[in-house]
Amino acid sequence: MSRFQLRWRGDEALDALQAGVVAGVRTVARFIFDEAQGFVPLDGGDLRATGRTFVRASSTGATGFITYDSPPGATVALAIVQHERLTMHHGPGRKAKYLEDPIVAARRIAGQVIAQQIRRHLS
Repeated sequence: MSRFQLRWRGDEALDALQAGVVAGVRTVARFIFDEAQGFVPLDGGDLRATGRTFVRASSTGATGFITYDSPPGATVALAIVQHERLTMHHGPGRKAKYLEDPIVAARRIAGQVIAQQIRRHLS
């Protein structure tokens, strides 16, 4: 009779899975951010300079965040106004919905990118 030894490494696999999810979400968030930077309106201050990305991980997954703040000296939440008011006119190549459009475009690749990072971390 053959004998073999099995070593359970489930905890390591779960840690690698979580690390892959976080890396994938971070990659997708950064992709969206980089795309959005090309569309962020420049009216009213350099909104681009206030942009940030970060990821919050939990036991059930990870959430990516992309934030913009009002440039110093602005009196309103300029990032929200610039994003939501479709009637505002912006310079060439700049537009409202500067985040929404890249997010919609990234939906095609997000799952693939996250899966790729999970595979990388599990191997």
